[in-house]
Amino acid sequence: MPTLVVARGDSLAVPLPRAERKDLDGIRFHPLGSTDWMTWAKSLDANYTDGILVLHQRRVVYERYFGALSAEKQHLAFSVTKSFVGTLAAALISEGVLDEKATASSYVPELKDSGFAGATLWHLLDMTTGMH
Repeated sequence: MPTLVVARGDSLAVPLPRAERKDLDGIRFHPLGSTDWMTWAKSLDANYTDGILVLHQRRVVYERYFGALSAEKQHLAFSVTKSFVGTLAAALISEGVLDEKATASSYVPELKDSGFAGATLWHLLDMTTGMH
């Protein structure tokens, strides 16, 4: 599938502060529908996890990569992207940074002559743009 690297601009990247926790891999729980114990580390394998990053209080507390994935490689997220972007948008709406009633073209002017011309952010987030 074709991908594209989106430039971050001219400024230097700011690394996230780290506060790695060594105890997370050993956390045990019962998976839904099971009476057997499973560790967090085993669950990542059982769920075919390619990579995971856990942030807590603005710090990276856990970061792991499996298989062919690494911190430097691109990774297609498919529909996970909708959940991620939707969560970020909801937080920004809650903080008053984004207006869910505003049109998408008010944030991205290039959309004004497209099928998204009258779509609000709410329409996009709810996937109800009504485009033909």
